[in-house]
Amino acid sequence: MNKYMVYHHRTQGHGAEGVHIKGVVDGLVQLGYELDIISPPGVDPLHTAGSFSGKKKKPTFKARLLSYISDYSPQWFFEISELVYNIFGYKKLNFLLKNRKPEFIYERYALFLLAGVWAKRKFGVPLILEVNDCGGLKRSRKQSFVRLADYIENIVFSSADSIIVVSSFLKDELLKRGITEDKVHVFPNSVDVCKFNPNVSDEKYKNKYNLVDVTSFGFVGWFDPWDRLDFLIEAFSVVHKERPETRLLLIGDGPGRQKLQNLIEEYRLSHSVILTGAVQRNEIQSLIAALDVCVIPHSNLFGSPIVLFEFMAMAKAVIAPSLPPILDVLTDKENGLIFNTEDKSKLVENMMELIDNPELRQQYGQSALKKVERDHLWIQCAERVVSLVDVSGNNQEDIT
Repeated sequence: MNKYMVYHHRTQGHGAEGVHIKGVVDGLVQLGYELDIISPPGVDPLHTAGSFSGKKKKPTFKARLLSYISDYSPQWFFEISELVYNIFGYKKLNFLLKNRKPEFIYERYALFLLAGVWAKRKFGVPLILEVNDCGGLKRSRKQSFVRLADYIENIVFSSADSIIVVSSFLKDELLKRGITEDKVHVFPNSVDVCKFNPNVSDEKYKNKYNLVDVTSFGFVGWFDPWDRLDFLIEAFSVVHKERPETRLLLIGDGPGRQKLQNLIEEYRLSHSVILTGAVQRNEIQSLIAALDVCVIPHSNLFGSPIVLFEFMAMAKAVIAPSLPPILDVLTDKENGLIFNTEDKSKLVENMMELIDNPELRQQYGQSALKKVERDHLWIQCAERVVSLVDVSGNNQEDIT
């Protein structure tokens, strides 16, 4: 086997996308692969992964420019820049593939991204496409050139040899668009258990945030609108009235932080709800260790939350909504608790149940850890990726 591949993406390389890129790359390296990573100018996801919740190193000028275009340019201009990126991406792929033929190209799909398809067609190299999002879904920013995006997306999906999606919801979306079922494989996200070890000490943050002798709930991540942390605070306010010996820790930061602070003050929870602000990525393990129960109040319909697997790897009881990507991984009353999405009374009921049953918290946490160790390590993800390449001889079943 060649044991050489090329990984191509068009992300800014931080946040959850950086964690996913680094995880897949690390898994492939563990399998003995040598690889080249093609990133946008000034981007290095192996060094910025997960920086949504930590302090970032000073970015390069190119990275700052890309970030500025992404955040502040009109949508039509942003989409034109995405189209123009294909020239850069293809030139990089062309240079690498002229000198050495990889076993396969692994590309993280993005709207208007054709570079991988062009390289596949020119050099005859298998293309494995990872899809975390697709056109037509509810997004944080609206599309301008919808028809063009759909046209290009159809070309890319049809040209890929295999497509990996991170949730069953995305698989259903691709099937609706005419992609054959045998081509689409559900691989939910994974975790590095070396970086998330349930035996790590929790003493530092239990003392810092006064979590000793109380039941603590928590969330970790960038504060996106779809996370509905306001909904979690509202539910916690109900719980706290009946169980004042409880705390809620919101770990991370984001543009919605001030609104959350206002809501905390409105409910008079300033001494019981803690906003940590941005923290270093390497501190998150110890912060999760200090929690008794981890809560995902909401998410989007299609994405597989990286933090879910980090909670599970830390052997924490998890409460999460009944969204397809969550149900791909968690089973109610087996390795966590599920509530109907946006059902506050059920979320409150689940929180109360775990306050009163520390043994149940431990049971769910251990079951979650076993699930992760069995199905959701990055090296296992890499093995499934490699199994999709024609030369390996067979296809991998969906892991849901």
